[in-house]
Amino acid sequence: MSCRHGRSSGKVEPALAVVNGFTAKETAAIDETIETNELRISRLQDEAKWLKLQARLVEARRVAARTKGAELELSSELAKYGRLDESLPGSEGFLLEEQRRIWNSRLQARREASQRTAAAARLLARELEDFQKELRKKYEGIEFKSPLAED
Repeated sequence: MSCRHGRSSGKVEPALAVVNGFTAKETAAIDETIETNELRISRLQDEAKWLKLQARLVEARRVAARTKGAELELSSELAKYGRLDESLPGSEGFLLEEQRRIWNSRLQARREASQRTAAAARLLARELEDFQKELRKKYEGIEFKSPLAED
């Protein structure tokens, strides 16, 4: 569930031992270590950004699933009452037209909320995909582990 860099071993580089900081003998090795460390920092910053985007996407998908569930539950309840209303003798039933309109507007509000949260999740998925493309260009050999529940 994280992004991995193909060429990185995941180990922290040991500190370069310099006995005398004022000697110029180790400057090339120190410069190389500095460059390696800066690359590592950049990769870690990119990975942190990826993880934050991934967490936001997972949360958005969770919210979308909950709002869709609320919509479906209300729809199911209304269908039960509709079947009961139709099974009663008489032309009027027990549900007044005003009550039907109120409950249908509630269902419509839940449907719209469900659509909004699903759209927000799709936008975050696109944002994450764009960032992953950027990372693939920046770091060759990067792999992305898929989340447990994808849309």
